[in-house]
Amino acid sequence: MTEIVSCTGVSRTYGSGLDAVVVLHGVTCAVGEGDKIAVTGSSGSGKTTLLHLLAGLDEPTAGEIHRHDGPTGKDVPRRDGPTGKDAHRHDLPVGIVFQGPSLLSPLDVTENVALPLLIAGFDEGGARKRAHEALRQVGLADLGQRLPEELSGGQAQRVAVARVLAAAPRLIIADEPTGQLDSAHADDVIGLLIGVADELGAGLVIATHDPAIAKRFPLRWEMSDGALGRRTC
Repeated sequence: MTEIVSCTGVSRTYGSGLDAVVVLHGVTCAVGEGDKIAVTGSSGSGKTTLLHLLAGLDEPTAGEIHRHDGPTGKDVPRRDGPTGKDAHRHDLPVGIVFQGPSLLSPLDVTENVALPLLIAGFDEGGARKRAHEALRQVGLADLGQRLPEELSGGQAQRVAVARVLAAAPRLIIADEPTGQLDSAHADDVIGLLIGVADELGAGLVIATHDPAIAKRFPLRWEMSDGALGRRTC
């Protein structure tokens, strides 16, 4: 298994002194290409903090996080842009699906999907082409010109999945992506995420409170009071 990201003795504390709150402590784990992991635990157990650290949205207070780029699993600098000579199949390192609204209202659906690619250096034509294809794959080809406020909750999350698919990351992080959906739409979104991960050969880590969703994942990590406890497969 080629590791994508690994944590060794990672802790995260917010504040200092008497006001310090330890959210994570002593977490050691790794995510590899093709892994599908459900992180479970009660609210406040540290699930979101762990996912933010894995995604690179936050930094640990203690411990080490290593990100391994490329097929060798070695730590290497960020690869060249998509038009450079070293461009790879995985164009962006991480794709993220959040629980709540994550689409930008001034932009239409196609522009929202294309935005991370434009930021990464893709030309507009190439970014829009990949956005259109990703929307087709998640069944939203006809909604590309709609604004976020014109979408249902399930459609908005499918757009978020399309945004990940277009970016072709090595690691997909999804923090309670079905928390605001009914069971039918939740099952649909989870199926899309698993399908995208399979297509890309990416690692997929999802936080969930739903036991039915967790059972769909071959690997399950249980968070409790900021510690990574039982792991099942």
